Amino acid sequence: MVHRKKDLLEKVMHSFQETTQIESRWRETDDFDYRLTMEVNKKELQWCVEVKNNIQLYHLSDLIHKSTQNGQLLIISTSFSEAIRQELRKANIGYIDLLGNAYLRQKDTMIWIDGRKKSKQENPVVTRTFSKSGLKLIFLLLSEPSAVKMTQRALADQAEIALGTVPIILKGLKDDGYLMKLNAKEYTLTNKKELLEKWIEGYGDRLKPSIQIGKYRLSKSHKNWQEISLLSGDVWGSEVAASLMNYSLVPEKFTIYSNRTFSELIKNYRLIPDENGLVEINNAFWKEIDTKNSETIAPHILIYADLLTSDDYRNHEVAFSIYNDLIKQHIV
Repeated sequence: MVHRKKDLLEKVMHSFQETTQIESRWRETDDFDYRLTMEVNKKELQWCVEVKNNIQLYHLSDLIHKSTQNGQLLIISTSFSEAIRQELRKANIGYIDLLGNAYLRQKDTMIWIDGRKKSKQENPVVTRTFSKSGLKLIFLLLSEPSAVKMTQRALADQAEIALGTVPIILKGLKDDGYLMKLNAKEYTLTNKKELLEKWIEGYGDRLKPSIQIGKYRLSKSHKNWQEISLLSGDVWGSEVAASLMNYSLVPEKFTIYSNRTFSELIKNYRLIPDENGLVEINNAFWKEIDTKNSETIAPHILIYADLLTSDDYRNHEVAFSIYNDLIKQHIV
């Protein structure tokens, strides 16, 4: 939301000014969050600014694309990992965080402050809204537009979470500005793009690790993934799903979502447990969500999230295409 981004920008730039004695001013723009101007050594320098509460590796492809298209880009965030700071510097993308780390390079001016880290006592607070149960419910609300009209009991059933957690999660969404009351009985999701970004972050950090059944390799009876015949109810995710959707991606890893037992999976798919295997099987944590174009692929938002949170940059480009083609129209 705009006021949160403004608050973070003000905090970061106030801290930066105290450290460097460099003043700055900014204004909102249509193309970026802000246009920021600094005066350094009597020279006026300008940046296009993107404010993000938490930067992940999967954001980099999009940021680098924006930088090449629009010139000087500056990222404002609470903190950056060392790996992300290195990648941003390689792409000559500026950054400043709340901890005081900064990299600004333009013309013959460079400011580089590095090595400031979070205190070991600083642990991110995870609210009930973005707990594992919350993430499951948010996924349902984002994936199925009609879900916002369901009763709390129906939401609990469809998201496969405890009924008692539903009102707590919904209240959190209302308090955070993601759920707005239309009348006495109806609600609507708001700020869906920001909510999707927070969901992807939570999914990658908390939900995804908890739903993984295991990693496997194909037996000699299967020459490739195309020879695997999915059991009813099981679906492909990530790279295979994108390939089946006719995006230009040759799968190197193979993700299946299923609710079957371990023995059923091993028997029917002839898989061999292998911690380095290319076949990943995860629990399907949703019920009856329309995939819109196939009964053999996961919901689009999940395919998008899996591709975006992978370590393979080629997956990120496909993820952005899926977002623009199939998700954006329902989110923005």
